[in-house]
Amino acid sequence: MDAAGGHDSRRPQDPRAGGVRSGRRLRRVRAPDGRGRCRIPFPPGGCLAPPEQLSAGELKSLRQDATHELGEPPAAAVITVPAGCSPHQAGATCRAAALARLGDARPLFPELVAAARAYGVDGALGSAHRLVFHRGSGQFRAAVVEEQGGESRVPGHAGDPHLGEKNIDRDNVENCW
Repeated sequence: MDAAGGHDSRRPQDPRAGGVRSGRRLRRVRAPDGRGRCRIPFPPGGCLAPPEQLSAGELKSLRQDATHELGEPPAAAVITVPAGCSPHQAGATCRAAALARLGDARPLFPELVAAARAYGVDGALGSAHRLVFHRGSGQFRAAVVEEQGGESRVPGHAGDPHLGEKNIDRDNVENCW
């Protein structure tokens, strides 16, 4: 523990992730309520900022880009979270949206429900269960999306944080060349 009442930690390296993870240092400091709060140096070597502020900065930039393209501020925003997002993480996302002036009462959609809706799966077929998956650059997620009465919910989800496109690309190169 350091003099500020916190401690420094590093993200672990995981050989399954296809290489060395970011060496960026995270600093956990004591919040007024006694709980540890994460601070991330931004830019690297710069000031320490909570993740919500960094996310809010990204959201503000996206809002400005949309305003520039549309000629007016966007009327609404769809904010998504991973299906396995904890209440604490979802709360941080809501706080970031509020800091970015996107509104604090916006519903958060699980990413895979939003993807299903974007592709026209909106309950038009009545009750149904659909498997929706996402294979990102470093992770794989899948969820069962249940549609009933025009409502969507995720009764089950799972994933592997160390299996994604970069892993598949690496394996293809190693095994095919």
